[in-house]
Amino acid sequence: MPNPQPIVTVITRTYNSSQLIEASLDSLLAQTIADRCEFLVIDDGSTDNTVKLLQEAYGDRIRLELRGRLSREFRGPMRNLNFGISVAKGKLVMIHDHDDELDPTCIEKLLHGLGAGISIADEVNRTDHNPPFQYPFFAYCDYRDRFPKNRGTVEVKTGPTPGLIWNTVVGGILFFRDLLIRLDCYDVNLKFPEYDLLLKIFASGVSGVHVPEVLWSYHRAPGSMTVPEYVKEAIEQLWHKYHLVPPIRSYALVKPSQELYRKNRKE
Repeated sequence: MPNPQPIVTVITRTYNSSQLIEASLDSLLAQTIADRCEFLVIDDGSTDNTVKLLQEAYGDRIRLELRGRLSREFRGPMRNLNFGISVAKGKLVMIHDHDDELDPTCIEKLLHGLGAGISIADEVNRTDHNPPFQYPFFAYCDYRDRFPKNRGTVEVKTGPTPGLIWNTVVGGILFFRDLLIRLDCYDVNLKFPEYDLLLKIFASGVSGVHVPEVLWSYHRAPGSMTVPEYVKEAIEQLWHKYHLVPPIRSYALVKPSQELYRKNRKE
């Protein structure tokens, strides 16, 4: 049975994910503190057997929200994440894509990274969540990129050097939920809302903590390889909003991003 008062809510978006979702969800249910977690799965109108699989194979071990019947303006990957954050029962949230896989100790070690381990159940009841912040509000770790067609695995460092945090992606970060709500969560109008969120977090004066272990896997599906035109437009959006561009992770192979970054450094 689901924990009525979880510490952590893990939010997973799905859309026609039946070929991948089982390994992903199994990695969540295998967490060493799974009994302290809520596993919230949000389906965006799958037309394959994803929903049937989720209902039959996982039942009440997950919390399933069906968004496919809503009009298009209320749907989409980032809208679903924002919805998930708004209804999460945990005081902490983690974003988890349908093809990501966590190592069994991932969530527990991120909790320990925040400084209190399982006793963070007391910490999350604090009411002094206003600047200046005296303790970390998010924790993140290293991960492994898994490439399609047996092209191998690459470990990706996200710290301890501060600039390496830009290697993070949407998943693998444990946030205090109220922080995300105060910052209006993800901007659905941007093509790189995950980088925008990090920029908003840093601008707010919030600190994070890096856990120096590889604790999850990010699967690079062929369809997820971002095309140069998309990356260029995404970077231009960040530039117009902040007049700076972070060193974008592997997408940095697109030269315009580096040109904008250099321009910012010179100014």
